[in-house]
Amino acid sequence: MHPRRYRRSHPLDMSAGTTEWFMQQIEEAKKEKVETYTASAGNEVTSFISMTLLGISSVYVNHEEKLKKKFEEIGLIVDSVQESKAIMWKAPYRPEIASAEEIPVTVSFLRNAQAEKLWQGREDFAIDGRKFTAVHVSIMHDRSFKIRAKRGPWGKGGSLAELTHLLTLGGMTTAEIAAVYRYQLLRQSLAAVQLQPLAGMLVAGAPGQQVHKGLGQKGFIAVGANVIWRQREVEWIVSSSCPEANDTAFRAFRESEAMEGVHLTLFSEDPKIREALAVELTADRFVSRNKLKKASRM
Repeated sequence: MHPRRYRRSHPLDMSAGTTEWFMQQIEEAKKEKVETYTASAGNEVTSFISMTLLGISSVYVNHEEKLKKKFEEIGLIVDSVQESKAIMWKAPYRPEIASAEEIPVTVSFLRNAQAEKLWQGREDFAIDGRKFTAVHVSIMHDRSFKIRAKRGPWGKGGSLAELTHLLTLGGMTTAEIAAVYRYQLLRQSLAAVQLQPLAGMLVAGAPGQQVHKGLGQKGFIAVGANVIWRQREVEWIVSSSCPEANDTAFRAFRESEAMEGVHLTLFSEDPKIREALAVELTADRFVSRNKLKKASRM
């Protein structure tokens, strides 16, 4: 990460009322968009809730029964009807190619009081001492965009991964890092309902190496949020409460590129540390599959 100078060295000073309004919008948006379904057994109908969890250790890949028991110990009951579909990792894990301490995982829980608390963020949850949190299963492209470190005089590929790595060295999970990043964006007047890293990326193996069966030299695999793959780092997803809010936030990222820029850094009382470790960000919209198909035909 390169040191840089800001015309605005501190985050925007937001009034308590403004901050409270932003947080209310965030919580209301999460309450409205709950992914639920029901299952019937005889005359009994049971309600379930699905969510993607950030902060779950990759040691539970291929050990889902152990993970179920860990959830049960804290009052979270995994759907037993769906069996293998009740716990689904967001990307296949290939540690011999790219390591990952955590992988986002989609889980379907019985919709009880504990599951509601987890979804709404009203209580802290942890497994093996590692905190985890819930985000939406589906990324709605009209309400989301990708952020990454800006390339140029003040940014380079991998600097966001370096910042994330510094936070993991302090013992933070992806869930806690996402909360830190969301708060910093909020202080810069950018209200995000949630932040999450992309679960994986398309990577190329070494010459002659089969990355994934049936995919030849390339495959989509899980990588850690603090891992750089050949100068390409994991992108983070910013999701807003509605398409209008998403457009406003995206324009703020783009318009700021000619000025001091939206940035993430470490919390510190020392302004020199904040500036030295700051990562200036840029944003990209999701490209629809239809546009990709049209481009491939040209």
